[in-house]
Amino acid sequence: MGFKINFKETAIKAGGVAVGALAAKLINRVIPAFIPAMAIGPAKILIGAIVPAFAPKSKVLDAVGAGFIAIGAVETVGSFAPDLVAGVNDSPISGSGVGGPIVIDEDFEDASKVNGGQDYEDVMSGAVNSDPTA
Repeated sequence: MGFKINFKETAIKAGGVAVGALAAKLINRVIPAFIPAMAIGPAKILIGAIVPAFAPKSKVLDAVGAGFIAIGAVETVGSFAPDLVAGVNDSPISGSGVGGPIVIDEDFEDASKVNGGQDYEDVMSGAVNSDPTA
C-alpha cells in the first residue's frame, strides 16, 4: 500500500486552480459588451491552454490554466444549456444580494449607506434567507 498524499503539491495545485478560476470570473468585468456570450467560455478555455506555455515546467501555471479551463467549460455549457448549469455561474465572491434586510437600529433610516449601497446582506456575510422579502 504505497498510497501517499503529497500535501505540498496538492496545496500548490489547489491554489493555482483557485487563482485561475478567480481570474477567469473576474475577467468578465473587462470584457466588452459587443463580444457574444457564447464566445467568452471558449475564449477562457483557450486562455487556459495558453497560460502554461509561458513557463512549461511550472506546476503553478498548469494549475492556473486548469482553473481558466474549468470556468470556461462551465460557462460554455451554460451559454448553450443555461438550465443545465443554473446557479453554477453565480459568483459567491461578489455576492448576489441574497439575505434578509439589514437591521442596525430602529432609528436608522438607510441601511444601504452602511452596506455599500445594498439594502440586503451579502452572501459573504453568512445570511441564510434567500428571499429578501421573507
